[in-house]
Amino acid sequence: MQKIVIVDYELGNINNIFRAFRHFKVDVKVSHKKEEIAFADKLILPGVGAFSKAMADLRKKDLIDPIKEYAKSGKHLMGICLGLQLLFAKSHEFGLHDGLALVEGEVVKLGKEKGFKVPFMGWSELLKGEQTWEGTILEGFAEKTFAYFVHSFYVVPKRIENILSYTQYGHYKFCSSIRSGNLHGIQFHPELSGKAGLKIIENFINL
Repeated sequence: MQKIVIVDYELGNINNIFRAFRHFKVDVKVSHKKEEIAFADKLILPGVGAFSKAMADLRKKDLIDPIKEYAKSGKHLMGICLGLQLLFAKSHEFGLHDGLALVEGEVVKLGKEKGFKVPFMGWSELLKGEQTWEGTILEGFAEKTFAYFVHSFYVVPKRIENILSYTQYGHYKFCSSIRSGNLHGIQFHPELSGKAGLKIIENFINL
């Protein structure tokens, strides 16, 4: 049975994500221990909150190098919500902050628009990105499947071929999921997205 580790750095909706994985009866553990991260078959980087605090907490727990080494190993890693944003090089949230720089690109704020509040909280559609969904965390999805979002910032990959899906919010068409080699990321919350969210988790388990 494969071992899945959810990185514990005290910033994220970890319990609900843990329960979603347990639904599939896999060996899943919440841990900040370097050896458990290193020997995991798959790794989850969750996150809810501010980018700079998340990076500070990862640094405080000495988890930045273990996560980077894991990414280099070729094993699958998935970032969820803020966890997706942390994979990128820079964030413009309350200043300019360095991320893990595992994916080229940056994190920017959703612009304000009449009738569309920021943060964006609610359901929206997943639209086809720049690469096929076959063999990815979105395999088997119909375009315009709905997922649940809670965020004010979004990722802008330097390489558009890394974009798995877009989502429209007002006039903003933003990247809502990515794949870059063994790295995967979703801006929405699978643990709040019903059957679609469970399908994401099942697909990740089966990669």
